[in-house]
Amino acid sequence: MKTRSFFNLDQAIQYLNNNIIRVANHPILITRVDSGNRNKGNFKLTYMKVEDRTGKEYSILSDAEEVDMNPLPMGMLSIRPGNAHTSKAQYLERIPLRRMEVGASRNNVLVNDVMTGVRGIGNGCMYSSEFVDTVKGRFLSLPEALEASAKKGCYPFSRRFAVNDKREVYYKGTYGTPVGKVDGGVVVLNDEAFFLREVLREDLNG
Repeated sequence: MKTRSFFNLDQAIQYLNNNIIRVANHPILITRVDSGNRNKGNFKLTYMKVEDRTGKEYSILSDAEEVDMNPLPMGMLSIRPGNAHTSKAQYLERIPLRRMEVGASRNNVLVNDVMTGVRGIGNGCMYSSEFVDTVKGRFLSLPEALEASAKKGCYPFSRRFAVNDKREVYYKGTYGTPVGKVDGGVVVLNDEAFFLREVLREDLNG
């Protein structure tokens, strides 16, 4: 089920306002929630595209076919060469909360530095074209990530793997500890990380 019902306007505001969900598979930030069609029990959502810096707003009813309130796909932030935000791979993950909350926000997303393990609560990276690419599953290929990281940095080549300028490969959750290395254009996993071979194959094959 892509959308959900709310008891009243107050509950809809509490669960949705200032949170990121998807409309037509694109991550959007809900800026206001108003009453919709009382007979249908829906609500009017005013929103902006997360990467838009113009402040342009749109509106849609909460039960529209395009609205998707399912959890957002997270993973490595899909950074690319020349990105002003960072040249270091970051892994995004949702924080389980006791209070029910729909979508992602600064309060319920952890941002983890893949190479150091340093973590913090959601930041400006969630309001960027890189976050859009992350949600939509658009990443550099392994050769592209190798070329980008050669200039110093660490770039993801899938939702779960990244490579740095030393050609070391990192996997989500193994912060600061490489799980393998690229040799001759091929990822060679460490013995202790060999169990990741199927996951790696899936990511490399798309």
